[in-house]
Amino acid sequence: MKNDPLQASLLTLLPKGAGTVVHIGCGLAADLPNWRDLSAERIYLVEPNPDLTSDLQDIANADPKLAFLPLAVARKAGPQQLNVLNHFDLSSLAAPTGVTAVFPGARIDVTLPVQAITLEALIDKVTLSRRRPNLLVIEAAGSEADITAALALPGMNAHFAAIMTVLPTKQLFDTVLDAAALEAAMAKAGYVLVAAEAEQNPDWTRSVFAFRQTLVDAQAALTARTQDIQQAERRQTLRDNDLNDLRDRLRRAEQDRDALADLLREVTTTLHSNAS
Repeated sequence: MKNDPLQASLLTLLPKGAGTVVHIGCGLAADLPNWRDLSAERIYLVEPNPDLTSDLQDIANADPKLAFLPLAVARKAGPQQLNVLNHFDLSSLAAPTGVTAVFPGARIDVTLPVQAITLEALIDKVTLSRRRPNLLVIEAAGSEADITAALALPGMNAHFAAIMTVLPTKQLFDTVLDAAALEAAMAKAGYVLVAAEAEQNPDWTRSVFAFRQTLVDAQAALTARTQDIQQAERRQTLRDNDLNDLRDRLRRAEQDRDALADLLREVTTTLHSNAS
């Protein structure tokens, strides 16, 4: 995400780094370098697709900061059916009613049984940081409405300082939020949209939301940092002024020394003349 305004937004919201990152619908963890760039203390890769389980488990086993959870996140816990498409990033618990209109070659390859838990249960299952603010990433095609609705439940919004969503721009599934509905749902949960950008693939839009208190804290941190910089600049100006004053005094001292040397030479010449 170099030169990425969304990454810049996250760095602003999480200036001292992320605590725990929970990535729902991580796929093959292609975004893992981005969460490492946030200096995350802990990263949970949450992905229900059984075809990806082995690879994700290997990735998690190679880094003690990572954990893999082979789960779907839904409104109701229990067994669910995952529609696995030939484009695996389009796999979803929801029916892909509009997928073929956007991706003509897309099709359901197989429907696989998976285990789903609620967002509340997922939060109980992971270890969230108490030292640093946490980040939730929602990339669960067709399940966005369920997850964002759960965020509005009492006490749920306090867990994450920032949330990133990856949302299809078209009605790919029978249950999907458009941008306006997503923003309204997030606002109900206490989050404010701070950045949104279409990916290189125009069929998906990434958005970053901040918990309102996080924005207040970030603004306070920015104000404090600005004041520190201004104070440092004032101190530097005073040091520069002192240095300039010292240089002026040194220059005058050198001029006085040269004048005294000239006077001394004149006196010496006069004495020699008188002596002869």
